[in-house]
Amino acid sequence: MNYPPNPNQQHRPAYGVRNPQDPIMMTPQDDQDQRYGYPGPSPGQIPMNQFPYMPNPEQLFNNPMVADVAMHYGNKLMDTGKEMVDKELNKYVSVSRLKHYFAVDTGYVVKKLKLVVFPFTHGDWARKFDSGGPAQPRDDVNSPDLYIPLMAYVTYLLVAGLALGTQDRFKPDILAICATQALAWIIIEIGLQLASIYIFNVQTNLNSFELLSFAGYKFVGIISCILLSIVFQRKGYYACLLYFSIAIVFFLIRALKYQVMCTYEPNSGYSAGASSITSSKRKMYILLSIAITQPFFIWWLSYDFNSPLSN
Repeated sequence: MNYPPNPNQQHRPAYGVRNPQDPIMMTPQDDQDQRYGYPGPSPGQIPMNQFPYMPNPEQLFNNPMVADVAMHYGNKLMDTGKEMVDKELNKYVSVSRLKHYFAVDTGYVVKKLKLVVFPFTHGDWARKFDSGGPAQPRDDVNSPDLYIPLMAYVTYLLVAGLALGTQDRFKPDILAICATQALAWIIIEIGLQLASIYIFNVQTNLNSFELLSFAGYKFVGIISCILLSIVFQRKGYYACLLYFSIAIVFFLIRALKYQVMCTYEPNSGYSAGASSITSSKRKMYILLSIAITQPFFIWWLSYDFNSPLSN
């Protein structure tokens, strides 16, 4: 039904029809937007298809003030992240104690390798102590460290890959098996040692880090055996295996004697203490079990790289 128009109602233009008296200059895009039902821009308003000037990001960061703020915020963020990581690690591992075993220098590394390879000429095996406890490795060649065992483990994998390559047997999965096998044996060895100390109720000066350190020195002998097997084949391998079996047993017995058989007092130093005969025997068994098992591990982790050359 059609109603007559109301004479008092002001006529409004429909959307999509431009008023010729509108002072705003419209672009074709604005005119197209109005055809689709979008209202046009009001006076003083920036059209939708036109954006204000944005500075170049390179120019923004070249500003010294902005760069200083960004650097300060980045350093603060890194410090916060480091504190969070240290806090989480301290729940499981004492970071300060772990750093102690990596406090080495070049002089210590050379002397320690010489001691492991040629332990028969070394005289003083007692460890040094300062006001804070045991001296750091770089100040005492008799102090155990974790730097040499870690580097020896990595070098063992590299030398194993070299041996496999000379035998045309190199495959990444074989090298991965060697790495996993060596790590698994170390974990089993440390676990058995800790279990033996706990079961026999033996009081020693050793901790898990030091047991890991002494267990890792065997990789020096393993590396030497593999290298000599590459150069001299079967004879070189077994000659090196025999020598390092004797050397590592002698080294561990002398190095662990003060840690297992004796107790340390800050004022009097090392002493045998008031241990009973039974306790002394248990300590001797623990000491010998740690030392005499090392030749087996050296052979087990190196013989596979020599066996093809013996055929």
